[in-house]
Amino acid sequence: MEDIINYNKKEDVDYYQVIGCDSSSSADQIQAEYRSRAILHHPDKNPGNAEALRQFQLLQEAREVLMDPTSRALYDKWRSCGMAMPWHTWRNMQQRGQTMHWAAPTPPERMLHDAPTKEATPLHHEAEPRVWRRDTSHFLRKFRNYEI
Repeated sequence: MEDIINYNKKEDVDYYQVIGCDSSSSADQIQAEYRSRAILHHPDKNPGNAEALRQFQLLQEAREVLMDPTSRALYDKWRSCGMAMPWHTWRNMQQRGQTMHWAAPTPPERMLHDAPTKEATPLHHEAEPRVWRRDTSHFLRKFRNYEI
């Protein structure tokens, strides 16, 4: 049992093995196995023993995951998918809603559309109106739309 519980490498630890049951165990069986192992590694029974404290913390973590139906379903999904990613990293990604899909970035929204332009647009109502002419060159349109 000592070689199974290694809190320093918790990415490689199987919570079912830590508690001493399998994936078909009921919540009552998990709770009973947890209690029997927690008594052995409880910090009050092993004062000053850092290894017992780490093992007790790992038992608590395994119990929290396996006793919650939602967390247990996620944990079983992670175990069955064969992901090379550690459980804690995968769980944090699921909580944030990130996906691991590769996707092409969406092009930015176009600033200028190819619409018919007027020959001249007056800017002011003066005696001699100034005229603003729109540059419709192909190169400038591509530049403004972030295509180059």
